[in-house]
Amino acid sequence: MKRKLNFTANGALLEITNSKRPSGFHPIGIWTTVVPARLSAAASAFIKDAFPEDTDHLGHVRRFTTAESTYSVPAEHATDAQGKPVTFLRMMVCTESYLPDASAVEELLQPLVQIARDFQLQPKQPKNSTEPAPAPVPTPLYYEPRVELRTTARYTPETKQESTEWSRESGWPLMWRGNTAAIPTEMSERDQEQALRYLAKVAEHAKTEGSPIATLIVDPEADTVVGIATDSQRDVMHRPLEHAAMTAVARVAEWRQAREDNSDGYLCRGFHVYSTHEPCPMCAMALLHSRVTRLVYIEAVPTTGAIEPESSGLCIHAQDRLNWQYEAWKYVGARKDLGEAGDSVAPVAAGVNV
Repeated sequence: MKRKLNFTANGALLEITNSKRPSGFHPIGIWTTVVPARLSAAASAFIKDAFPEDTDHLGHVRRFTTAESTYSVPAEHATDAQGKPVTFLRMMVCTESYLPDASAVEELLQPLVQIARDFQLQPKQPKNSTEPAPAPVPTPLYYEPRVELRTTARYTPETKQESTEWSRESGWPLMWRGNTAAIPTEMSERDQEQALRYLAKVAEHAKTEGSPIATLIVDPEADTVVGIATDSQRDVMHRPLEHAAMTAVARVAEWRQAREDNSDGYLCRGFHVYSTHEPCPMCAMALLHSRVTRLVYIEAVPTTGAIEPESSGLCIHAQDRLNWQYEAWKYVGARKDLGEAGDSVAPVAAGVNV
């Protein structure tokens, strides 16, 4: 099913999504096995080594869920040395499409039996203790390499609500890895007004500075510009890495340093980015690593733009395999509505990185 185009601001802004990704719930089979909770870290590491990466990337699917109450183990393994019940977890191993045969999966899981038997528990050390760490205690665990086929969602949910519904539908928990502020919903009237105002501002800044490309970064809650820059890669100093977006992120770092504000380790979490042009792959990834919430730009960049499917097709802002996603909106309104500088934002040649 083709997605409906999402416009806002009286049709002036169009949301850019990864149109290559199918929408809706699509089930996929996964092989699962049950392991003691204490073995979860070792078992997860073993799976990564024993099973080469699936062609189906399921980074949105949780590796573990609670084992069902009907799962039974031999009585001698049901409690630990202190007589407490042993907790078991059901673990995702691989997709059915990667290994269709259950016996092949169980054969690859055989080494995990010995890993469980050789398990050593590291006793907890009291806080602020100056004593040497206590030696690990041999704690043999029970594991039987049996697998069961379960179902989960093939594709990453687009909203937190979808994540909850698909988890319930499939019976296997999903992770909502995107930014909850980046759920593709309607912009508020305040955000619409703010977006159009800052697009006009970034166009005016580019014209005033005599640069074809400019980027500004805004704290939307404070309605304040926290970083602004123009493209310097083609000036007389020939600084190929000083794209407008990259330099604007650096300006945010300077702004935080001046305020002695380290945030949570991410420079632009919750911030909005306004640019005259669609960012290149380097800049789009810089915005992702900085944890921006929203990108709004005026002009698409053929071939090297990293947002639109029709540009490079990378759609970096909406990639399932990455650990962050952000909204992307393109201005499709009349340039005159952006003020006198609106018409000065011009296309760049195909193949040019911005």
